[in-house]
Amino acid sequence: MISTQLWTPATPSFRCKLHENDSVYHNYIPIHYNRTQPDPAYCKAMMNISVRECQECYTKTISKTGIEHIQPCKYYVFDRTYMKYTLVEEWLMVCDRTEFRSIVSIVYLAGYIVGVIVVGITADKYGRRPIMSICTILIPCTVFIGGIFSQKDIFGFWPSYLIYLTSCFIFACSIPGILITGFVLATELVGSKYKLLTAIIAQYLFNVDGIVIFVAYFIQEWRRLTITLSIAAIPFTFFYFVLPESPRWMISKGYYKQAGELLR
Repeated sequence: MISTQLWTPATPSFRCKLHENDSVYHNYIPIHYNRTQPDPAYCKAMMNISVRECQECYTKTISKTGIEHIQPCKYYVFDRTYMKYTLVEEWLMVCDRTEFRSIVSIVYLAGYIVGVIVVGITADKYGRRPIMSICTILIPCTVFIGGIFSQKDIFGFWPSYLIYLTSCFIFACSIPGILITGFVLATELVGSKYKLLTAIIAQYLFNVDGIVIFVAYFIQEWRRLTITLSIAAIPFTFFYFVLPESPRWMISKGYYKQAGELLR
């Protein structure tokens, strides 16, 4: 589920929408589209952006008197070869709106950094088991909320965008609770003889999350993908009733009796 952040904000190929009935299927580009692209020479001389961005984000019209006019695109058509519907397409995070996509990445990374700090402190104070269990609940909940309540057509752009950013931040904060706390708990539950092997196996298990790429191949709409993965993660929310606490942590906190019962 962690890998969903690599897929949902992906930017497919796109171009200006030429008219109301204009659409694109797979790699189909209308023949007359090339005539509406600004000339590379004009882009280099007059636009302070790359030629590719200039031709993707601007369109050329010719008046009856033969005068060329360059104007920004109002609507876009996205390639549906690999992805049917992404977050970028829904909120038009292209051209002069790419900063909205950048903010999503910044919020995600900021949440991860905060999570590393908070999870490390709280796991040492309250135990590995409760913190990891809380994070296994937060991750599917925030993904589900971000998928359901961030619909622009229902709530408008800004409310849905802020809801998505909030869920993205909490989601990122929870990731260290699985990756770091889970790794620490796994290595603390075994003896020194098996610590290296346990660490290697734990890293392999973390990479199983890459299965989201396989799922995304069949579910190519970002909202359905996130909701499906959040529902599939529900069984992991019961980890609290299965996972034992770290005996090393219990000994460090003076819970010798409980640690002894666990080690028997």
